[in-house]
Amino acid sequence: KDDDAVKRCLQNIDKETKRLSRLIKDLLALSTIEAGEIRLNIKEIEVESFLKNFYEKLKILAEKKGVELDLEILGRVGKIKSDEDRLEQVITNLTENAIKYTDAPGKVIVRAFQNEADRVLIEITDNGIGIPSGDLPKIFSRFYCVEKSRSKRLAGTGLGLAICKELIEKLGGTISVISRPAEGTTFTLKLPTP
Repeated sequence: KDDDAVKRCLQNIDKETKRLSRLIKDLLALSTIEAGEIRLNIKEIEVESFLKNFYEKLKILAEKKGVELDLEILGRVGKIKSDEDRLEQVITNLTENAIKYTDAPGKVIVRAFQNEADRVLIEITDNGIGIPSGDLPKIFSRFYCVEKSRSKRLAGTGLGLAICKELIEKLGGTISVISRPAEGTTFTLKLPTP
């Protein structure tokens, strides 16, 4: 009979339904990747234009949170061989996480450069809350959440980083992370060139 109580209950049901929907979607994606049933459309991608397009999409999200999002292309960065949609999925996930775990007026940088081994590196760096060193070896595991209360509050499924790792490896690349609590985190993708 209490309208406010009914409204709160409906909001909780809606929130949990959305969380379960994300969880099911992520589980299906991960099982498809692991079963080798994912179809990849590998082609040459111009890194700078790809990242500029991606940057514009996420800048709005960062601004809403009061976080600065920068894009840095260091030197001449040519092309990579990858699946554009899958790579965008990985970089979007990592950048959204960086924004989510960085408090205003924080900063997130997406940086691209080419190393001596002729691989293209894309780094997503933030000055957010960081990850404790004991958690770093486990963060790419399914359902692993660094801090249960934090992930519940921010509505994570614990599958995003596992999906990122599987996708990057299917694309012939690698993913690594360095982090310090209260200083920030850097995820690095190493991607093959044509």
